[in-house]
Order: sequence, then C-alpha cells, then structure tokens
Amino acid sequence: MATQQFRKSIASYLETRRLFASRSIENESSVRHAFLTLLDQTSRHYRWTMIPEHPRKAFGGRIIRPDATLQDEYTIERGFYEAKDVHDDLELEIRKKLHSGYPDSNTIFEDNSRAVLYQNGAPALSISLDNEKELGGLLEEFYHHRRPDLDGFENAINGFQEAYPQHRECLASGDWHGGGTDLRYKMLWLLAVAAN
Repeated sequence: MATQQFRKSIASYLETRRLFASRSIENESSVRHAFLTLLDQTSRHYRWTMIPEHPRKAFGGRIIRPDATLQDEYTIERGFYEAKDVHDDLELEIRKKLHSGYPDSNTIFEDNSRAVLYQNGAPALSISLDNEKELGGLLEEFYHHRRPDLDGFENAINGFQEAYPQHRECLASGDWHGGGTDLRYKMLWLLAVAAN
C-alpha cells in the first residue's frame, strides 16, 4: 500500500541516517529527529498526526512523554514512538520503559540500528533500520494496527460516514449541532467523545 511519497519518505530517512553515520553522529537526541520526521511525513498518509513529547498519564497517575504520540483524525491515540541511544541495550531499555508505564499497544522502540514494534503487549516485529523493505513493512504494520478495544467504535464511525456523509466534518470537529435533531447522529457523536 506504500505510495511513492511514502517510499520517498523512507528513502530520505535512510539517506539522513547514512549522512549521520558518515559524520559519527549517533546520540539519541540527534538521530531521533530523523525518525520523527519520517513518522510525521508517513503518518499523513493515514490522516494521523505526529505529536512530539505529548504528555499522558501512566499507571499511578505519573506523567510520561513518549518521544512521539500519533493520533488519528478523531484525536484517538493510535501509536507511540520511543528512541534510545545506539549504545544502549535496546531490550533492557524497552523493559524499563514498559515497567514505567509506557504504552505497548502499538509502539515503535528504536536505537538508530534496529527497531522493535510492540503491539497488544508483545513484540510483533524486530528489524534492522538499514533495510528499506523491512522498515517499510514495520511502518505498514504500525499504521494498519487495529486496537481491539476500538473495533466497535471504528465500525460505528464507518457506518455513520456511509449513512451520513454530510455530517463527517461535524463529527471530526466535535460539532454537536452539525447533525441537527438526528438522534443517531447525536448518539454517535457521544460515542466519539467518550472514546477520547
């Protein structure tokens, strides 16, 4: 499903990695920017928005800030990203992050050498970031992941959009009055608000 622009974004990311490597740039804060740019560009193909360091509550009310949170057009969190330093033990760093409450529902952890995709609480994919095809596959898995807890919501949204295409923008913007007096519209609007 990768479009030409999607592949172009991956190629640009890999070129940036090669440039950084040729200059011995490998610390987390420097190389993280390249992956954030890749996520920002590719997320638009799915109508997602990449938000750097968006605060969220972990268990116990503690605030965490994944390097990126990706939200869909309804502001539902769909995925997360966390960078680690290439000199870190990625598996150990992942365990530390998960233990401190970082999400594991659809999260990419990477260390500028490899990336591990966690989905539904378990590792789903581990790849070398040097391999363009593997990176494309990881991103496809990431963007096409369906959270089990949102299946009913997504089905309701799709059904609503087919039945009431004229109200699509109202629902996306949170406009309660856009549906007029239609009770089904208001019920779906409440469902959308409750999901957030």
